[in-house]
Amino acid sequence: MEGEDAEGFLLGRVDAADRGGEFVAGRLRAADRGRVLAVQHGGGALLPGWRDTTVADLGGAGFVFLVQYGGRLQQVDLYLAPASRVSTILRRVTGKTLLERPPAQITTSQIEQARACLAAQASRPKSCTELLIEHLVLAVLLRKRIQRGQRFVAYAEWHMLHTATKDLIKTALAPASRFWGWYQLREEIALTPVGRGCLADLDAAITSPAVPDASDVNAALDRVIALTERTCPNALDGLADAITAYRTYLELA
Repeated sequence: MEGEDAEGFLLGRVDAADRGGEFVAGRLRAADRGRVLAVQHGGGALLPGWRDTTVADLGGAGFVFLVQYGGRLQQVDLYLAPASRVSTILRRVTGKTLLERPPAQITTSQIEQARACLAAQASRPKSCTELLIEHLVLAVLLRKRIQRGQRFVAYAEWHMLHTATKDLIKTALAPASRFWGWYQLREEIALTPVGRGCLADLDAAITSPAVPDASDVNAALDRVIALTERTCPNALDGLADAITAYRTYLELA
């Protein structure tokens, strides 16, 4: 939220060592947001946060961070919402305050400003880097689902991973596409050898088992990283060491 007076609410869950996790929450001003999200840069996060599309709609925006802690890769979920939504959120989840800077009053203009900020966040197209990070986060979630025997959730998140692969290909090779979703992929993408190779990778993804095992997830990661190197190598800028560490953590899990 832009502006010194815009107020927000931070809500999160730490999923430590695959236990149930603990909810954390707090109010913050826009001026404090950088301090909170600095977990991405030196605060322990291995990668920039993923804009979570699986979280329930509580009137805000969710983010997932992968954090190095205790020799393992941990998942931290953060939820940012306008202060006007705090009471509703706390009726649905149990929270513990992280930061509290309550406004003297919540004005109509602040509510409108927060709504506009959240709408812009939700509608903004994802970059190739963001889509690559989405793959990396979803792979961690999928491995957890597999270990816990959560087959139905694994099925849903596996489809999300394939959709992210499709979106990465379109963002890299057909950024001005007029077609929604999966329509006209061959007509727009299969115009070059690189594009045809990408569609072959996508075909391999969607013909894999409906519910993956760990080896399927690893193969999907290998495909998407190779695909990124071919189609949008700049998306890997500054992430090489993080991805190497990420793969090492997965091997040790």
